[in-house]
Amino acid sequence: MKNTILFFALLISVAALAQFPSKNPELLIGHEVKVRPLFDYEIQITNEYSNFYTSSKMLASYVYMPGGNGARTRIDALQGHTFKVIGVEADRDGSPSYYKITLQKNDEIIYYKYGVYSISYLEPVNFTLPDDYYCNFIEKWGDEPNILYNTSKSTNRFVLYKYIDKGESDNYQLRTYVQIQGMAPESGTVTFVLDNGKKLSYPKIKFSYHVGIAYSSIVDLSKADIKALTESNIKEVYFDKWMADLAPYSEELKGILKCLITKK
Repeated sequence: MKNTILFFALLISVAALAQFPSKNPELLIGHEVKVRPLFDYEIQITNEYSNFYTSSKMLASYVYMPGGNGARTRIDALQGHTFKVIGVEADRDGSPSYYKITLQKNDEIIYYKYGVYSISYLEPVNFTLPDDYYCNFIEKWGDEPNILYNTSKSTNRFVLYKYIDKGESDNYQLRTYVQIQGMAPESGTVTFVLDNGKKLSYPKIKFSYHVGIAYSSIVDLSKADIKALTESNIKEVYFDKWMADLAPYSEELKGILKCLITKK
């Protein structure tokens, strides 16, 4: 029973997290956020929260609540706590690497350092993203007759591509990443597991290594694949036996894909 409750709590957390404006966290100013439960893989790695501070300088020695390790904080000190966002500041103009989010609860003020390619610990409360929000992740390269749309600035877990060649049908591709211990084979089967139980499998796909990131693969998406990916969420992606959890990014992927379809 406890595991069932935890499972549904995590589903709710993923859905709420999908409303976090990762590209524009300043949209949260004036709104409430709640510190989400940790995902299983986070618990296995640290079993603590990270990057919460009691100092605006965000030094490692300033930790919210005693008992943390460096810049980390015990789960019971933050999980489920609700704060109001009263400030958001980027570390630099242009393409920031992180944002300092100022949080307030009663007379208490703390600071959260949110890395732009990380999964936020904050879930918006009673907040809905603008209808065209995910279109902001799409870039256009080239001009007619050959146009490429890509989403390389969305996250470090996936990239969507759309190729438009006038006179030909539009082509869609999806690149995903998986951490692999040791050397991976040159190619293998890529499988997406959806939350409705269905699987999309692609045999004989090349695995490409990216230094400091992971292995990636690119698959061609058919019309049936696109329909499935806009109606359901990807839970996991497998490169043969190696797996990556895509659940925290699934709503973002679906939202971007829905907008990408409309691009001409």
